[in-house]
Amino acid sequence: MRCRATLIRLFALVITVAPTGLRAQARNPSLAGHTFVPTAMVEGPFVATHFRSLVGGARAFGYNVGTVVIDDDTLIALEGNMTWVRVEFEQRQKVADWLALEADFRAGARVGTNAASALSDGVSVITGFKLGGIARVVQSSNVYASATLNVRRTGLTFLNLIAFVEEIIDSVASGGRLDSISLSAKSGAWQGRGGFRLAYAPGRAVGITVLGEVGFGEDFTEVEDAAWDVDLGATVDLNLQSIGKAPLGFVGIYRISTFGGNAESSVGLSHTAGLGISYVGREDFTVGVEVQWMHSPLVNGDALNSVGAAVRSRYYF
Repeated sequence: MRCRATLIRLFALVITVAPTGLRAQARNPSLAGHTFVPTAMVEGPFVATHFRSLVGGARAFGYNVGTVVIDDDTLIALEGNMTWVRVEFEQRQKVADWLALEADFRAGARVGTNAASALSDGVSVITGFKLGGIARVVQSSNVYASATLNVRRTGLTFLNLIAFVEEIIDSVASGGRLDSISLSAKSGAWQGRGGFRLAYAPGRAVGITVLGEVGFGEDFTEVEDAAWDVDLGATVDLNLQSIGKAPLGFVGIYRISTFGGNAESSVGLSHTAGLGISYVGREDFTVGVEVQWMHSPLVNGDALNSVGAAVRSRYYF
């Protein structure tokens, strides 16, 4: 209840502070009379100047964080709960009729919220940025496609009490020094990515967006130093205002990815599904709430399931 009330207040605040007395300098992207309902999970292909923001949180529960083992016998399997908070900002700047440059910054924090996960998973802070560009390759009355190329950096600061104590015990047992042991650990991942984005409007009411990316770079896990990653996503949106009804838009989202950007211990194919509702009553501005569910396999063979919600806004100028 507290999380839902906070999201409602954020939604109202964004609408309140949005510029209302100015004439629209740009328009939300549209094809064949349909104005697309945006989402932060699957970016659209449109080469247009805009600023995007997102504030949200998520909660994971019921996953296996570790076991208590004595004499090779597993006595207790511990279940954990985790909470994330995250913010994202993106600026896309059109530099030619067919080309735009883009940069984004994102940050988040994850903390275990019960005793097992607090001790085993600790606290982690994730920050990252992206620099790249998007170029239009196809445009017609109802189809718009672009190619993308970018480089990304994701950094992780990780605090783990159990790992810290284990390092102390191992060091004492081996006669090593204690001054080199740290409670925190840092890691990072550089990645280069390229791909395509496609928007299609079969009619005034409905729009479809598709995204595909391939990346190569470092991974958080220690399984391999560098890896290929794949992202595929799609949305279907319904814009009631495009058919002369209420200024509301709805969007369904699905995305699969092999890059564990939100959990350094994830490996394999992650699935994310979401639903969103947006206010689309202005020509150059949208704001909405998105609810997401994610399933990620973990290195230890377990799976991480999480649910989250976010308030996102986008302003074209």
